[in-house]
Amino acid sequence: MDILFLGTGAADWDWSLPLKAGVRGSTCTILDGHIMLDAGPTVPYRMEQEKLNSASITDILFTHSHSDHFNLDSIAYIANAPGRKEKLRLFGSKEIFENTADLPIEGKCLEYGVDLQFGEYKFMPLPANHDLGSFEKKAYHYLIEKPNGELMLYALDGGWLMGRIREVLKERHLDLIVWDATSGTSRYNWRFGCHNDLYMIQYMCKGFGQLNIVTDTTRHVFNHIARTLWPTTPEERQAAAKEAGGLLAEDGMSISF
Repeated sequence: MDILFLGTGAADWDWSLPLKAGVRGSTCTILDGHIMLDAGPTVPYRMEQEKLNSASITDILFTHSHSDHFNLDSIAYIANAPGRKEKLRLFGSKEIFENTADLPIEGKCLEYGVDLQFGEYKFMPLPANHDLGSFEKKAYHYLIEKPNGELMLYALDGGWLMGRIREVLKERHLDLIVWDATSGTSRYNWRFGCHNDLYMIQYMCKGFGQLNIVTDTTRHVFNHIARTLWPTTPEERQAAAKEAGGLLAEDGMSISF
């Protein structure tokens, strides 16, 4: 699996276009060139920067409906791409589809724990601990399984992994975790209820380590980076991520899984 981190920023960055040097775009990840996770406001701009063909995007899975992850203009840009042969497919909570009736898309509401198949990959939507301002609205993490059984947990946005995830992962091993690391090196920040800092992530890794869900071979990527809650310079941010045992995601960065 090829993973492209198209955008890696939390919502406190200045997304006035064109983006200034060093500004992270809204969080968006593309798998194997056609499966997109979230489509926030900077997606069209970043796709053009990376010279990506938006018609190649077949599916978009949303983690939740906050505006930095779900943007109608970005969806329209992808859905109406010249050369598109099939309708764009969207997956997420019911509020994702409240204003998409005029777009050429196919939509499916997700249920926690009910698997989806995308080619050779299996996706299980799992509950995320993220405040959406209503008990009725849902946020998702995604457990992604490759044909060989390797597992990736795509875990943003959210603060502290839910107990349900621990139960799903019991006696299984995570090979890669893409973490919500919004709060970075900021200790005791009030966002702990819906976002992680690096210390929270280390705590969870040690707890999961006792269950062998996380081991020394598990790879960690820190994503959804807040401008105001991490160290100021790129070098300091990279050093903080390395000290916490992971890789800091950057706009345009690709990794293989």
